[in-house]
This record gives sequence, C-alpha cells and structure tokens, in this order.
Amino acid sequence: MTDEALNAESATRLHKEMLERKAHPTELGEFYRIALARQLWGSQKKLAHALHVSAASVSRAISAANLPRPVLDLFLEAGMPSARMARALAKLVESKGAAAIVSNANKLLHLRLTPDEIFTRLCAGHTALEKFPTTSVEVITGSRGPRHLRIDSPDMDLLITSLPNIRAMVEACLSLEVSQLRRRKRSNIVR
Repeated sequence: MTDEALNAESATRLHKEMLERKAHPTELGEFYRIALARQLWGSQKKLAHALHVSAASVSRAISAANLPRPVLDLFLEAGMPSARMARALAKLVESKGAAAIVSNANKLLHLRLTPDEIFTRLCAGHTALEKFPTTSVEVITGSRGPRHLRIDSPDMDLLITSLPNIRAMVEACLSLEVSQLRRRKRSNIVR
C-alpha cells in the first residue's frame, strides 16, 4: 500500500485480495494501520464496517503488526505467529515492557525454536530451558470454590518480589493455552 493515490475503493480491492490469499494478521494489521493513517475511513469502526470485518479483528491485527521487529524476526524462522499467539505476545509486551521482550528476543535468534518455545522463553527471559530453577506447580481444587495454582520453589523468597511479573506471564500463557484448547474443541465438534 505504497501508492500515494490510494483511495477507499482501491484499498477495498487490495483488502479483498489480501483476504483471498489469506494474508497473515501482521500484514493485515499494517494495511489497517496505513489506511487509518491516511484517513481513508476515519476510524477503526468505520474501516471494519466498510471492509466487512469485525472491529475486533481489525484491532487484533493492528496489535500483531505493532509487535517489536525483533519479536517478529524470531517468527520468520519458526513461521509467523497465529492471531492468537500475536494477541498473547502483545499482552506479554504490554506487561513486561518492549525493552525486556526485545532483549529476550535478540538472545533467541537463530536457535531454531518452535513458536511455543519462543513464547515460553520470551515469557521467562531465559535462552535455554536448562537454566530454569526447579519449581513445581500444582492445581488445587476446592470443593466449594474456584481452582487455584500453587507454586512451590526453593527460591520462593526471591519470587515474592516478582509476583506481578509472574502473574502477567501466567495469565499470558494461560490465555494462549485456553484459546488453543477452545479451538481444538470447536474443530472436534465440527468433525
């Protein structure tokens, strides 16, 4: 979308072509960002309506396109992140800060990791899984209450100071896992 004479009509055609070839969410996000910057429709809501997509999908694609370049570079080796993974990565960048995630991403380049391994290591900040301390996680189910996670670690005193970061990492990882499980469940029902 580099043509300066781009208008709403030509952008609509280009968008249709992108959808037909199943463009990646980050590519769509960049398209939406440029269309909004050029004021082709005025707002995300109007853009979504004109292009016959949900406002939520526009927002998610823009979030994916806003991921730091080093994070996207990691996925060039492993395959671009799914929309679900991109949302989880955006939450992770928001909770831990772009500088920390970029630093972690730069350490992981050329390690030939899967998308799940990349996400796990970006969350933890470790470049090798062997560096993780021995920590166990246990699910506790109360008879009358919600379920809880219990974390046992030999370094609990050190972990206490990092509880906000741990909570953000667990929430990001769980949201990704729950999304994947829901998708699998839906695909099993369809079969």
